[in-house]
Amino acid sequence: MLEKLNRSLDDLDANKKDCQAKLQEYKDLIADAKDTLGKENPNLMLKLKQLEKEAAQIGKDLADIDKQDREIRKKRDELKKGIEAAFEDPDSVTNA
Repeated sequence: MLEKLNRSLDDLDANKKDCQAKLQEYKDLIADAKDTLGKENPNLMLKLKQLEKEAAQIGKDLADIDKQDREIRKKRDELKKGIEAAFEDPDSVTNA
């Protein structure tokens, strides 16, 4: 069970890294476009600013996912310690 959770967390971590890299790439493209094409076209500049805000929100969402991931990993580690302790001393486990 813990192995499956570990694999899922590892997959999540890899996906987060990919998303963060892609988000940075988009932010860089938006910034470049604002500095060049956006200066010449006010409508394009408005759209680029909108995309910039959306990218910022995606960054916040990724940060929230990262926080939740850390909390899950912490709970997993606590659970693992409890399981190991129960195997070491089964008499210490009480039925609740």
